[in-house]
Amino acid sequence: MNTLTTILTVFLCNLFMSHPQKDIETTVLMSEVSYKEGIYYFKNRVFTGSIIDYYEGEKLKFRYGVLEGRLHGEAFQYFSNGRVKSKRHYVSNKLFGAFEEHYESGELRASFTVKLNAYNSGEQIEDITVGTFKKGRYKKRKYENGILYFMNQKGETFESSELISILNQTKYKITDSEGKKVLLPAD
Repeated sequence: MNTLTTILTVFLCNLFMSHPQKDIETTVLMSEVSYKEGIYYFKNRVFTGSIIDYYEGEKLKFRYGVLEGRLHGEAFQYFSNGRVKSKRHYVSNKLFGAFEEHYESGELRASFTVKLNAYNSGEQIEDITVGTFKKGRYKKRKYENGILYFMNQKGETFESSELISILNQTKYKITDSEGKKVLLPAD
């Protein structure tokens, strides 16, 4: 591990440990918060707490932890049947650490570890497992490294998770480390 990576890892661990998730108590609906330039606000104040949303019928759709206006800690998305769709971690608005997403049937869609944010080049990821269905058959593949790109509704890619809203972090694709071969297309 090089010196810069070690320093950044220690910094992120200290930041994460200095603000434990258990301190977050306020819960608000996504419709009650505003988002501007990477910061979440509630009643015109920088927000700390949990942002949630529901499907019709009062089934939880997602829960994201927020600390001082930025995504922080564990985040969960759910299918309308209540099963966990995805679980991920944030540190000061940056996707970092374990990420796991499933198909509604329960099979793994993707699992990986987010490394450093590769500013303006997607999110560097490693230890990738991708599950796909082809002709009704489920198949898993493993890859060592890759790049994660979040995408908007038009299919355009965002270069980083740091400055995009929760609502734009549901659609993504994974490419090889050079960004040339798609390992997992956006769904």
